[in-house]
Amino acid sequence: YLIRKEGTDAWWKLPIESFLTPAVLKSFGKDFPHQCIRRDDTLDVWFDSGTSWATVLDEVDGVADVYIEGNDQHRGWFQSSLLTSVASQGVAPFKSVITHGFVMDENNQKMSKSVGNVVNPKDVIEGNKRKKFSAHGADVARLWAAGSDYYKDISVGPNIMKQFQENFRKIRNTLRYMSSNLHDFSFREDRIRYNNLLDVDKYVLHLLYTYIEQVDEAYNTYTFPTVVRHLNTICATDLSAMYFNISKDRLYCHREFSTERRACQTILYYCLHQILKSLAPILPHLAEEIIEHHEPREMESIFYTKEWIKSEFIWENPEVAERWEVIKGLKQAINHCISTVDHTHKINQPLDAYISLTLPKGEIFNIFKFLQKDLVSNNSQLNDAISTSQTTIIRRDPEMVHSLDLETPDSVAHSNVFLKHPNFVEEVPLRIDIAKPTNAKCERCWKYISLDDNIGLCLRCFDIIWDYNERRNIVIDPEKQTKPR
Repeated sequence: YLIRKEGTDAWWKLPIESFLTPAVLKSFGKDFPHQCIRRDDTLDVWFDSGTSWATVLDEVDGVADVYIEGNDQHRGWFQSSLLTSVASQGVAPFKSVITHGFVMDENNQKMSKSVGNVVNPKDVIEGNKRKKFSAHGADVARLWAAGSDYYKDISVGPNIMKQFQENFRKIRNTLRYMSSNLHDFSFREDRIRYNNLLDVDKYVLHLLYTYIEQVDEAYNTYTFPTVVRHLNTICATDLSAMYFNISKDRLYCHREFSTERRACQTILYYCLHQILKSLAPILPHLAEEIIEHHEPREMESIFYTKEWIKSEFIWENPEVAERWEVIKGLKQAINHCISTVDHTHKINQPLDAYISLTLPKGEIFNIFKFLQKDLVSNNSQLNDAISTSQTTIIRRDPEMVHSLDLETPDSVAHSNVFLKHPNFVEEVPLRIDIAKPTNAKCERCWKYISLDDNIGLCLRCFDIIWDYNERRNIVIDPEKQTKPR
């Protein structure tokens, strides 16, 4: 009680009688001051530290969840704690033990004041021009600590911290993108049920389900570098590089209250909330920043919430994941084919082109048809998945797919590749043809599907703007008032 109230200095600053019970004091009688001597020597450093469990663990039945110290303590504090606890109460004073290495400089050299290579945490957080440290802030320092393999010796230096600063920037930008696109979304009123989501939405929920399971296990086993690795992957690869790119057309160009747009916002909501909770132990300031600026104000401060990451069973969908493994292989092949197009054609990305996919009947063909019902489409899920202006699916016999007889006059580049389905060993031949668009570019969605150069909009975008203006009684330019046919 005294140590808890006064701290460890109580032994030196409190009178001796404070440490004795009334019965002991009474037994000494009048000779008390002369019979008790306050000693300031140490019985044994390992015995003193090894019995610390007896003082600080009484509220948890004498057993801590974790003992953590450097790897030089296997025969020191860890052992003395174990021996004294087992000898006196028959159990270990800990449920698990974590040992860590030591911090080295950027060249893996031991830090020494005489050498001058000691890194002060304050330099990492606030910056130090003399030591070439930029001001990274506390969260980047925490990200470095969590992302480093602490089981062994780890390094720190200006170049290493720049890498973690870049990772932090990508994570923050991903969260900002999701938060900013939820400004007009209410989860209670606007969310879309699972069965009404698009296929790519279900795929992202499958990835989120996998992420939650992996991160939860990593936290429980104290493998924090695994947490950071999965966090980087879902933010930079699964969301920023894949999902945001595929869904931005319906997020920005569909009708404000359309099911497709609300479905995308539903996914962003799930991802934002779960990722924020998962990173809060490592990046609390970033998590709180997003929560404070998020509209509508639906999230509780991470310093007060008792909720932890949680997935829904329905999100796990291996069948959807298999389809999108094929689509990711297709996107890589298309991007490579686009890179071979002569620059004079001004096709720098799939959106600048019409793409034809020729392949035989089979499982991969069925995936393409599942995502695009019509053979030619500019608004199918497959078309959005490969981010092009128009997609054409052509079925041919396997031996004809890579044949020269399929050369088309409007093709400016083509590529003969093989796609692999996760469940089959045999690869499927695929021909990719890149063609220049025959229609004008829509000024709103940037797809080359506008039928009228004067209007500058595709039929979908024209209808959306027309309805928007009518609802607000806005007069459209008379020269552009005629609907495209």
